[in-house]
Amino acid sequence: MMSTSTDLGIDAIQQAHAVLHTGIEPVTMSNTELDTHSLLMSLHEKVTCGFESMNTKLCDMQSTISNVVKEVNDLKTCVGIQEAKLEQVEKDLIPKLENRLERQIKALEDARLQTELYSKKSNLLFFNIQQEGKNEDTEDVLRTHLNELGVHQADDIIFMNVHRLPTKTPTSNSPQPIIAKFLRMKDRNMILSFKPTSGNKLQVAPHLPAIMQAERRRLVPIRNKHILEGKTAQIRVTGINVQLVVNGTVSKE
Repeated sequence: MMSTSTDLGIDAIQQAHAVLHTGIEPVTMSNTELDTHSLLMSLHEKVTCGFESMNTKLCDMQSTISNVVKEVNDLKTCVGIQEAKLEQVEKDLIPKLENRLERQIKALEDARLQTELYSKKSNLLFFNIQQEGKNEDTEDVLRTHLNELGVHQADDIIFMNVHRLPTKTPTSNSPQPIIAKFLRMKDRNMILSFKPTSGNKLQVAPHLPAIMQAERRRLVPIRNKHILEGKTAQIRVTGINVQLVVNGTVSKE
């Protein structure tokens, strides 16, 4: 009994001492209140730890986003540089390549045209020679016609091949032309330089590739117009070039 009284006395003295120093009377909590307080403190610590963890993660995310933004900006810069290089290529390199390819294509076309022209070099075309039926001997018809025109030694000319070129609608006014392949170039050149008498409708022309024939046909009416005007005009074939020469000067018509 004495011990209990002593303990209570000591507690009372301590409480009185606390009141004297703080002016606040100590609050005595029951066991239930102490448990609730401990639980709240534990929750507070967990919440605090959770917020600190979230804050750390947010900071990490912000850092990651900053890095991603930097990489995107770097990528945009790189793309911009590549676009500038591509524009420069389109501006400078591609036109140069196109010009080079055009020159190469032109050279190939000219080479092909030269080869075709060479293969036709010994041929001549004869226009306005009337046909003598479907079973005519075309070589004999041509040779007879040349003799009638006064071509010297027409019977001595050696042809490798003579035949008519098919046309869509041959008529008496526009018979199928005759193509003749000569064995000797001197015979071919002699016939080509022969001038028919006035009034004769015979026309002789070299056998040209299609593109050159088209250019020659285009120039024929222009040549005839100049002749009617009293000028000297002729169509001249030089290599793969078909030119109109008027009064000794190459015309660009």
